[in-house]
Order: sequence, then C-alpha cells, then structure tokens
Amino acid sequence: MKTEAAVAGNGKIYLENIDVTGMSQKEVQAVIDEKMEKYRQDIVQIFVNSTPVDATGEELGIYYENTDLAETIASVGLNGNVLQRYDIDNYINDNGAVFFSLDLAADPESVYNIVAQRCAALNKAPVNMKLGRNADGTFFTIPKENGYNVLVDET
Repeated sequence: MKTEAAVAGNGKIYLENIDVTGMSQKEVQAVIDEKMEKYRQDIVQIFVNSTPVDATGEELGIYYENTDLAETIASVGLNGNVLQRYDIDNYINDNGAVFFSLDLAADPESVYNIVAQRCAALNKAPVNMKLGRNADGTFFTIPKENGYNVLVDET
C-alpha cells in the first residue's frame, strides 16, 4: 500500500511554508514536531496597556488541534472515492499547490496563570489631579493619571 501523498503534475503540498510533497506520514509528523518545538520556544507578547509581557509558547501550553494533519497530508490524492481524488487532482492542477496549516491553540489554564501572575502585577490605580502651592504662593497642578486593572477571570 502506498503511503506517500500522490499529486498531479507539478503540484506541491505545503505544511505552512514547508514543502511536504511526497513525504510519508511519519516524515510529515517529524516536520510537525519540529515546527511545534520551534513554536514552543517562540516568545509571545501580551500587552497590558502599552507594556509588553513576554511568555514562551511552552509557558502558554501551545498545542495544535488538528492532530490528524500528518495522516491527512500523507493521504492527499490517495484516499476517497474516484470523484474526491479527481477533485483534488483538479484543484492541484488549477492552483499548483495545496496548503495546510497547524491549528494552534493555548492551554486555557496556562494562559490564565500567565495573566494572573504577570499581567495583573501591572495593575495601576488612578491618580486624581491635584493642586499644589509653590513657596512663592503660586499654584501648580499635578496631572491626573488613568488607572487600569487587568480582568483576569474575563481574560
């Protein structure tokens, strides 16, 4: 049984920006694992007002939801009835390529913990405008400052 993707003509199959044409399911899974390792090391910035809070993909519990992707890619042009295979061959002939991507998601509990620990620490109380008096009797103003509060449970 053939386990590599079969594509028509000069068509290509891409997983995001990587050409996976002709790869077996195991080879495609290795590409996915490599991409996920890179995503786990990448820095994600969460902005509180205009202050960035950094977290790695690993800290956010990043994962991909389309876990059957390697099987799907490896079976392009091989599975399905004659009409389905004909449709994918025509699509590849017309468009030159088929593109797949990882459906990334983050673990809600990990995100909650990052927001609660790192973002909520940046909460700032508002400051009302004040009026002060100089030594010579003239007045000056101390400007107001807006406050903000990270709503951890709603985030």
